[in-house]
Amino acid sequence: ATPTDKPVPSRVSIRLRLESGGQRIFWDDLPSALDYALFPLRGSQTWLLKDVRFSLELTYCQQDAAEVRAALWAWETFGGLGARTRRGFGALQCTAVNGTPVQPPATVEQAREAIHNGLLTHVADGLWHSHVPHLHRPTPGAAYAVANDRFRLVEKDSVAEAHAYLIRRLRSIIFHFKTDNDPPDHTLQGVNHDRLASPLILRPLVLANKAAAALAICLDAPIVPPGGLTLDPPAVVSPAPPLRADLTARDAQTTPLSVPLNKEPDILLAFLNRL
Repeated sequence: ATPTDKPVPSRVSIRLRLESGGQRIFWDDLPSALDYALFPLRGSQTWLLKDVRFSLELTYCQQDAAEVRAALWAWETFGGLGARTRRGFGALQCTAVNGTPVQPPATVEQAREAIHNGLLTHVADGLWHSHVPHLHRPTPGAAYAVANDRFRLVEKDSVAEAHAYLIRRLRSIIFHFKTDNDPPDHTLQGVNHDRLASPLILRPLVLANKAAAALAICLDAPIVPPGGLTLDPPAVVSPAPPLRADLTARDAQTTPLSVPLNKEPDILLAFLNRL
């Protein structure tokens, strides 16, 4: 946005040079553990690219340096290229800056502290629009291991193992009706929007010595789309019960929710705590 709401040339110039186009991987060659995260591509002829290498040359004003560094840090740490980036595909690794090699963290503890410090350094303090998902800024001075940080890291032997681990954990909190006495399948969706983008970001993070960490982070984001919620098909009982997107502490302690949620009413936090 600009003060006059008129388009103006960007103050940041970007030049991209492709160094390696990578290797094509087709659907049938992917590990079965990733099937759930790639369900939109099921049955298509779409392929994935592995080990793509490229370099970026950025030119910007000194006054914009902090914002440029913040954008690059967030993109490298939590973002990616292409589709399904919130499920770990297209994840990036920065290997050098201005010709100087960038060494990945040696341990999960170093990676966790680096992310915590990055959130403190780069995430703006203040009020966000209620409909804009954003990174959570930890409380300054708090230890990085406390639950105030809405991210978790788990060490694995490789990037592929870290990615598969996250997707398997994601599937473990999905519930399905099973018996004839259960209600028919219903879809909970927005009145005006089918659903919102997931506030949960999953991705592998490279560590030293070819190891990797499974990273999960929750964005601060609305859980209910504008206009509220509805059931599809509509509830058959009259009057229809009110729809809620949140759980109370009492809800989280009842069967069958108490076991997978471990009595935590915040579903995303419950997921993080299961990693």
